[in-house]
Amino acid sequence: MMPLDTEDSPRTHTLDDDEDDQLQQDLPQNKRRRTEHGMYPKQTHPMLTIRFPPGSILRVSMKNFVTYTNAEFFAGPNMNLVIGPNGSGKSTIVCAICLGLGYPPTVLGRATATGDYVQHGKDSAEVEIELADKDDKTLIIKRKLMRDKNVSVYYINGLLPRYPR
Repeated sequence: MMPLDTEDSPRTHTLDDDEDDQLQQDLPQNKRRRTEHGMYPKQTHPMLTIRFPPGSILRVSMKNFVTYTNAEFFAGPNMNLVIGPNGSGKSTIVCAICLGLGYPPTVLGRATATGDYVQHGKDSAEVEIELADKDDKTLIIKRKLMRDKNVSVYYINGLLPRYPR
């Protein structure tokens, strides 16, 4: 066994108040800069800069789904956590992932019909999940949920899947 404190091992450094204040001042204050064309710069998709193992969730997008009118979340290549205060929609994100990937609503223990996940006052909801695939390609699975008759439709890379008859 190696001793814990060796010259080669990484060490942690605790910031004192002055260093912490300096770091806070150096951080950008969420100001958007316009490009020379007057448009805001587009965010780079994480897939372009970091390698994700095939099957990893890259992005989860929800429209009119339970508590979210329009939300998009980007995952990292390693362990991801969904944290937040009570009532912030953590369970809704997990439900979107499960329903988007084909699990029946009864597995979630929240509602028994897919139409129950459509936001109140709306006719339909959409969940879109982008997965990493081989050779830096992605697979986009979209599930559109309709409140009427609890019907849902899947799209894979924007197309309706065709099943053999």
